[in-house]
Amino acid sequence: MLSNLRVIFREEVKELVSEELITIWQGQTHFAGEGVNYTLDGRRLDILLQWSVIPGHESMYDRVLVSLEDITGRKRFEQFVTQRAEQMAKVAKVSTAISTVLERDEMLQTVVDLVCENFGLYHAHIYLLNEAGDTLILTAGAGKVGKKLVAKGHIIPLAATRSLVARACRQRTPVVVNDVRKEAGFLPNPLLPDTRSEAAIPLIVGSRILGILDVQSNIVNGFTDEDVGIYTTLAAQVAVSLQNTEQFAHLNRMYSAGQRVNTAKTLDELVAVVAEELKIKEINRGVLLLIRRNPAGQIDSAIVQGNWYSGEGTRPIPTGTTYSKDSLKTIEVFLSPDPVFSDDALQDEEIDAKTLEVLRMLNMRSFGVLPIWVGEDHLGGDHSGGRRAALLYRS
Repeated sequence: MLSNLRVIFREEVKELVSEELITIWQGQTHFAGEGVNYTLDGRRLDILLQWSVIPGHESMYDRVLVSLEDITGRKRFEQFVTQRAEQMAKVAKVSTAISTVLERDEMLQTVVDLVCENFGLYHAHIYLLNEAGDTLILTAGAGKVGKKLVAKGHIIPLAATRSLVARACRQRTPVVVNDVRKEAGFLPNPLLPDTRSEAAIPLIVGSRILGILDVQSNIVNGFTDEDVGIYTTLAAQVAVSLQNTEQFAHLNRMYSAGQRVNTAKTLDELVAVVAEELKIKEINRGVLLLIRRNPAGQIDSAIVQGNWYSGEGTRPIPTGTTYSKDSLKTIEVFLSPDPVFSDDALQDEEIDAKTLEVLRMLNMRSFGVLPIWVGEDHLGGDHSGGRRAALLYRS
């Protein structure tokens, strides 16, 4: 045992021994304290040491009742609870910081910067899934490297096999690799050469996946199961904030559209507002049809009152074009009192042969019909068309 004193009595042991000596020096006959001991094989133990001098031996301390309890499990649990509380406080700090940020890119940049700063990470970035649902677009990255990657337009195809980010998005569950050098599916980034472990956490709201929070460490085994739980909680809150920024942007677009409608001086401008505020770049034309009815309330004719043209592809039906009662039978779909969308008219079983013939003549592959109502009166509709499939309608 004497030959192993250096193994047993290490620096951490001195504090408890010092407390004992002070107790004896003060003439006290009872002692209780927590400290650290080591076994002969070098294993660290947290202990509770208690002793009492047996009555009648107080002068010499030659008979002492000693109790030594291994409290390693308890101390580890206390440490876990403390660390968990600290991490949740960091999550709350990030959540509080982004709760009032309503601009999407600013909010996401705040997230990655604070995550790196508060959790001591090597790097963090956020990918968002595009509208088509087939590509992950790097939208925010921490530090200069992150901004450089965003500026380069870094993307990852959802089908990519050598990507933890793509895999996490496909599986809709966290993917963790604690030694990327041993992971065949790891896609290294030359701008992040010191990455040793990585965790890709999905951003999910309800059943909808918005993207991925990707965090990286420069040490092997950088992420425990508890860490992943913390980042999953954070990702859920980021996803909610991301959804809020989308809703805010949508409201802004609606407000902008309303302002433009109120200031439109012509019906052509009105059609332009509808087409342009949809923010669908493939739409290349739109027309406003005004329905005319006979005294019995039946549709008698329709006239093109306004139009809009992007400057590309087939021009829209000219303003002033009138459709008689008989010709209206071939375009009944455009007179629907309910919204109608077709992302590929050639493949749409709801489109009859006569209407399809007209659509081909107008070079209109896809379209949307938006009825305009005043009270219970159906005035007409604005319908926009494009030259390729899947242009207007989005499921």
